[in-house]
Amino acid sequence: MNPGSTRLSNIEHWLTYHIRTWLSDSFEWSTIHNSTFIISLFSCMSAGLISLISVYTVPWQLRLGYSSLDVNLISAAGNLGAYLAPPLLGILSDSHGPVVLSWLSFIGFVPSYLYLSYVFQTGSDPCFALSVAAFAVVGISTSALYFSALIACAKLYPDTKLLAISFPTTCFGLSSVIVLQVIKLPWFHCKEAGYLDLAIVFRTIAIFYTFVFVLTSISTSTISIIKLRNATDFALQSNRVVGTDEETAGESTLLLPRESEDEFYARIQNFFQDYVAYTFLAVMLLTMGVLEMFNTNMLSLTNLILGPGSSVNVLTQFAIFSTVSRLLSGLLIDLFTKWNWPRISLIIFMVCAALLAQFVVIRAMNTENTSYVAIASAMSGFTYGGLFTIFPALTLNLWGDEVFGTAYGTFMLGPALGSAFFGVTYARVHDSRCSSITLPSVTDSPTSSPTCIVPAFNTSAIALIVALTITIITTIRSKRLRSA
Repeated sequence: MNPGSTRLSNIEHWLTYHIRTWLSDSFEWSTIHNSTFIISLFSCMSAGLISLISVYTVPWQLRLGYSSLDVNLISAAGNLGAYLAPPLLGILSDSHGPVVLSWLSFIGFVPSYLYLSYVFQTGSDPCFALSVAAFAVVGISTSALYFSALIACAKLYPDTKLLAISFPTTCFGLSSVIVLQVIKLPWFHCKEAGYLDLAIVFRTIAIFYTFVFVLTSISTSTISIIKLRNATDFALQSNRVVGTDEETAGESTLLLPRESEDEFYARIQNFFQDYVAYTFLAVMLLTMGVLEMFNTNMLSLTNLILGPGSSVNVLTQFAIFSTVSRLLSGLLIDLFTKWNWPRISLIIFMVCAALLAQFVVIRAMNTENTSYVAIASAMSGFTYGGLFTIFPALTLNLWGDEVFGTAYGTFMLGPALGSAFFGVTYARVHDSRCSSITLPSVTDSPTSSPTCIVPAFNTSAIALIVALTITIITTIRSKRLRSA
């Protein structure tokens, strides 16, 4: 046991004190443990709402007049917020517990979504930069909420990747499937225009996240209880060695050795000196950046290839296959662990599948075939969910749970930069070579050849080839990676 991870900072102590006291006095530990896991999974599901940005494209264009570049800039801001924040969020969580992340998510979500609701309701955006900033805050809040829940699951079930990683990531993907059905209700649509009323949607989301905050206050306080229980166990073990009676154990928990803190920072230093970490960062930049670009522009791409009003529900297909892949990847990780098979091979398989999906997209542009669009959407969703499950699991295996927040948070820099680069690349190609995004209410046929967007996907295909090459070379060089 590492005592460095068992102490509470002053911030964590005061933010969780009353709830910890209430939980300890009112419930059995098994009830607290199981309830915390359920709340954490629900929190992961709640954090997945940011992935619905593709649904907002048409309403934003119709009511606010956004261009493809505008939509991708907002998406990039959300992704930058979601992926650039985790290194700091990880350090905050490792130092002060996930309760700090829960508070940050609440403070960011509610005012941001209320502002975005107000902008859409007025029908004009007085300051586009402020809307971009609001979505960046939404991205940060998303990471804070997801990280707090993911870390809670990892602390509750550190010995099984299925419960610690796969279930949380599956719930994150499941949210898209559920919400895509919920927003079909007439209440969320403008009666006159027929498109999605984002004023109502964003206002509902703000209220929803207030409720989520109340629940996460309970789950994150449980993690503080676990840390204190571990501290007490460590103190009792130390007291038996030095001959101190158990009555002084409570005092001993306040006097944990300084060496433990030095060991924690040594782990952080070793992580940043590990070349495998930089390989993970590069591969996540290239792969997740491409997949985020596809996720953001699915509706735009489908309208371009098949024309407006297409019957292919690419968003639902993407979400369903992403969710299935998250659960399946968790099962495969546990099986590969049992059989002592290299789990890095799952990354290689997913990157190959993502590369194949890019070629299918390009084929769809040349044939304008509905089947190719459906296949590309399903494959992209499958690889998107799989990679978001396998990467944190490997991170936990390679660097341990003591610095998991810092390590995986650092890797999130990759998708942040990648999504911004590939998203803007798509938007620039689209706005310069293709006509404006075709909307059902404007025209009934596409005004540009689908091949106009091919250069963007040629770039993404090259990026995935580079990612695959880097992964294979590093796997051959690193014995530790092959056995992870």
